[in-house]
Amino acid sequence: MPIKRGRHSWDDNFAQIKNSWLRDERLSFKARGLLAYIETHTPEWNISVSWLAGKSIEGKDAIRSAIHELEVYGYLSREQENIGGRFGEVTWITQEPLAENPLAENPPLKKTIDKNTIEKNKERELFDEFWNLYPKKTDKQLAFRQFRRALNRATFEDIIAGVIKYASDPNLPHEKRFIKNPSTWLNADAWENGPLPERKNQKKQTDWEALMKYAEESDAQD
Repeated sequence: MPIKRGRHSWDDNFAQIKNSWLRDERLSFKARGLLAYIETHTPEWNISVSWLAGKSIEGKDAIRSAIHELEVYGYLSREQENIGGRFGEVTWITQEPLAENPLAENPPLKKTIDKNTIEKNKERELFDEFWNLYPKKTDKQLAFRQFRRALNRATFEDIIAGVIKYASDPNLPHEKRFIKNPSTWLNADAWENGPLPERKNQKKQTDWEALMKYAEESDAQD
């Protein structure tokens, strides 16, 4: 008689993932870890960037970067429902890597994303990530063209790290008109720049605070 397997208590406590996926040296360890973590969840599990960030010490930017890696190499795709012209929930689909990039059991070492494999639709997604982070929004199409050229000179991770550093710099001008246009920033390879110079008005404020402190100390001595 045939055997029918019943449900067991341990059925959902194990995840299967191919060794070649976790040994794919084109991916960062961050991306490999995210892929393995996603695979531990059952189908129909609700997942999002915010939820993943809440489950780890990584921030949202690191999670998004890992997702982009997985999408570039075909491990992951995301589909969003469109119901009556309105966007619905996003479905995450794990899958075999891209057919044009088959993996060997021991793939060759490659530390960064191969820019030639970034498809045009992926370039737009990567640019949108950059655009959302950049502190000044102007000349979007020109910025996109410069962004595509920049990917020939640097990795996406380096560009994003640079724009995060730039946007969070305490010496970034408060007035938007004094902030570099995104296309200018990209064309100048500004992700390689160091911190912005200290603003003069900020230095004056510091000198004023020092003067006030000196006056308070003098009054105390009198």
